[in-house]
Amino acid sequence: MKDGEGFRECMYYDSKTIKTICYGFNLERGQNAANMVSQVGGDINNLLAGGCLSESQCSKLMEMDMAWAR
Repeated sequence: MKDGEGFRECMYYDSKTIKTICYGFNLERGQNAANMVSQVGGDINNLLAGGCLSESQCSKLMEMDMAWAR
């Protein structure tokens, strides 16, 4: 997944103008996104306003996202 998505530590808009971060994590998917971001030490409101996460936080977020998807 890391190779396919690429890495961006700060919020960006994906090809469908969805606020996204890290390795393609959708920040607009509601409470689930807020909870997951909080678990890695981030703040969803900060990220939605253009904030950033560390690469370590992004890796943890991706691991959680993949476990949730399974």
